[in-house]
Formats: sequence, C-alpha cells, structure tokens
Amino acid sequence: MENNNDKDRNNFVDMLYGNAYYALAIIVVSVSITTIFNFFGVEFEYYGVYLLFFIGLAILSQILPKYKTSALQRISK
Repeated sequence: MENNNDKDRNNFVDMLYGNAYYALAIIVVSVSITTIFNFFGVEFEYYGVYLLFFIGLAILSQILPKYKTSALQRISK
C-alpha cells in the first residue's frame, strides 16, 4: 500500500506531465500557424493579435481554478 507522500508525488508528476504536454501543444500550434501564414505571405501584424489572444486563453485555462465558489459562499462560512 502506498503512503500519502507517494500518492502526492504521483499526482504532482501526473500534473507536471499534463502541463508539459499542454505547453508543447501550444508551441506546436503557434509554430504551425506562423509557418502557414508566412507561406501564404500574411504578415504577423495581421494575425499576431489573435494568435497571442488564444495563447493567453490557453495559458489562463490551465492557471485559473477549474471550480470556483461564489464570494457570498466564502463570506457566510
């Protein structure tokens, strides 16, 4: 039977690998989109804002908590 320290370590490692795969996917998509637009002659100034916006959304979706509680619920406790 595993102790709690091993379980915590396994959860951390799983989370770390999950975030690493997510970061790798963001990099691959960014490079792919940039390469495709450069091939078609579209300059970064036309699509860069949108690309950076979606990269920001992807990063925030990993950083922000999945479940949120209402501020009123926290006050009443």
